[in-house]
Amino acid sequence: MKPALTEIWQAVLRGDADAWEDLVSEYSTLVYSVARRHLSDSDAEDCAQQTWLALYKSRHRIKDAARIPTWLASTSYRRAMRILRKKYSVRRAEQNVPDRAGPLTPDEHYTYLRRQATLKRAVESLDKRCRTLLTELFFSQEETRYKELAKKLRIPRNSLGPTRQRCLKKLKKILEEYE
Repeated sequence: MKPALTEIWQAVLRGDADAWEDLVSEYSTLVYSVARRHLSDSDAEDCAQQTWLALYKSRHRIKDAARIPTWLASTSYRRAMRILRKKYSVRRAEQNVPDRAGPLTPDEHYTYLRRQATLKRAVESLDKRCRTLLTELFFSQEETRYKELAKKLRIPRNSLGPTRQRCLKKLKKILEEYE
């Protein structure tokens, strides 16, 4: 017999890792399905990770365990909308860049090649985990599935989003040092 949500939540509040896993197991489909209605697989994974992290950070503010499923669904939805808004604003900004007609000038080609070389050096200077993660996500010819990537890196699938963020921050710092 499964323990009631109230019992699981009380155990979570006491710091019981098994109770947290039970909670995630019980509601992960809900969280992911809300995100997936609006986002691609990989973005839905990120959204779900962000939702679980938000719940963990807010755990002491939630007094009524019966409200957790609603809290998870609404938080997953809000985070999905935030991801969509961010993507939409990036696309709009890219649309405002005028298209070039014709090939690059020699100076533009040189600048492009220099930036590519700088990026390659920066990625190569990352630790192995970050280098593998970013290469698979952004430079691979095939679409990388989170499940396989997590297995390859030997980390939980729900850790990929936060790990990606940390790796991108490291990469940004390295690139800023090159400037």
